[in-house]
Amino acid sequence: MIRHTVLFRWTAEATEAQIDGVLRRLAELPARIPQIRRYEFGPDLGFSEGTWDMALVADFDTKADWRRT
Repeated sequence: MIRHTVLFRWTAEATEAQIDGVLRRLAELPARIPQIRRYEFGPDLGFSEGTWDMALVADFDTKADWRRT
């Protein structure tokens, strides 16, 4: 299994509308990429200072599946 993790930090200039647009597009990925076996993303819970704003985790069966994306 390959686990692909992406961390996001929004710029100060990013608007709520822009962020919502990114989240909508990210939600579409599993339907567009059949090689994704498991997929989750969401905002940081804010328990600690200096963390990222959001994380995405996608699992693939093989490196070849991950490369196809």
